[in-house]
Amino acid sequence: MNFLHSDLGQVGAGTVVEFGLNGRAFVRLIDSANFSAYGSGRRYTFIGGEAVRTPARLSVPHAGHWHAVVDLNGQAGSIRASINVLAIA
Repeated sequence: MNFLHSDLGQVGAGTVVEFGLNGRAFVRLIDSANFSAYGSGRRYTFIGGEAVRTPARLSVPHAGHWHAVVDLNGQAGSIRASINVLAIA
């Protein structure tokens, strides 16, 4: 599985994460327990989905250790992305 990833570490609820993309892609915020499942191809939960506009912004729903992920959801191609934390709650 190919994906771009940024380990955000511990962040608070309401923290805003911005994804800059050079095309359509899937953007996800995934907590640590679910990130392990994502990387192993198992079932997982996340915040996000397909981003059709850039920048895409997501808010962390609860405090914890979070990961920001960009991928093409199994489709062929490549993507360039930037991931920035805009506001830390």
